[in-house]
Amino acid sequence: MEKFENLTLEQLNAKEAEFAQSGIREAQTIVSVEPGKLEGSPVIITIGRGKDSRKTVSFFAIQYERKGEKRYFKGANFDAKHLSSGKQYSNLTVGINDDDKERLSNPANLAKSYILSAESYTTSDNRKVTTVKMAE
Repeated sequence: MEKFENLTLEQLNAKEAEFAQSGIREAQTIVSVEPGKLEGSPVIITIGRGKDSRKTVSFFAIQYERKGEKRYFKGANFDAKHLSSGKQYSNLTVGINDDDKERLSNPANLAKSYILSAESYTTSDNRKVTTVKMAE
């Protein structure tokens, strides 16, 4: 498993292009969270120093291999609170799509809070997994 963490949007896009060129397929981000709704804010990192510094969301891409097939998943890190249990999560990995990437990379949206949706399902090999995505 190879992890690429604290990426900017540009770095994430470049990594995805590299994966696509190599024939690596995209998969879903799986986490250990109870199903339901969460409210969260993206983790913000600072790139550069001084006048050239800028703030961005902490994106990630993680490459892995399962049953001889190379795959990757992408997302953004969030600090979140489960709305029904009140449980807090730091650096929760949240799967995102291309629209989410653009929305999160907009400087005006860095300080916003978002509703996240955690859903559980059983895979074809009978594993129970949970994914967290940004709610529409």
